[in-house]
Amino acid sequence: MTAGSRFLRTVRPVAVEELQHMPTRALLKRLEDLRRLHETCENTDWDEAERDAVNASGLIAFKDTAIWKQAYADLKAVLQTRDHVDRGGKQARRRDQQEKQRK
Repeated sequence: MTAGSRFLRTVRPVAVEELQHMPTRALLKRLEDLRRLHETCENTDWDEAERDAVNASGLIAFKDTAIWKQAYADLKAVLQTRDHVDRGGKQARRRDQQEKQRK
């Protein structure tokens, strides 16, 4: 791989204020992206130049770092303020089931 961080699995840090203004779908995508990162740098085949490039850019690359833990905690805190809405298919099935039970 090249030392360019755009080819490496990374996530950019986002301020809490920006997270609060993001739509829930974008927050869930960010959660998925954070969960997909490598546990530690030892678990990767990244060379020294790639690690240095990511560190220099300030991107989040590994779960064992303080920046990942803070980003994850911030994201979970913002998601907890959002209402849970069942998916459309679930609501329709539940409604159909309730109507069947009423008959």
